[in-house]
Amino acid sequence: MAIAALVLDARKEFGTDTAVAVNKDGVQTAVLRVASDDGGFIVPSKTATGKGLRLRPDDVVLWVPLLKGVALGNDERSAWIGTIVATIAPELDFENPEFRILCRYT
Repeated sequence: MAIAALVLDARKEFGTDTAVAVNKDGVQTAVLRVASDDGGFIVPSKTATGKGLRLRPDDVVLWVPLLKGVALGNDERSAWIGTIVATIAPELDFENPEFRILCRYT
């Protein structure tokens, strides 16, 4: 099950050198705010592959939680380790509530 998440600017959140890190193989590491009823929670995550568009702050992505690791702070949900599988359009048509995929990272 994929969950919608917002790409945050890691420079502002954690003081990193870049908003989104890119490895030599193209895999990207981003800080996400994962959607939830209480305003969301923050997790670091990587794209599934090095293919696809460069992520930017405020991009909306689909994130798939895989396993639970160590929490970043007081919120135990931040312990989830997952993968960014796609960027999606930031709008949703409620008459046809399906995400519009802009780029796949699988």
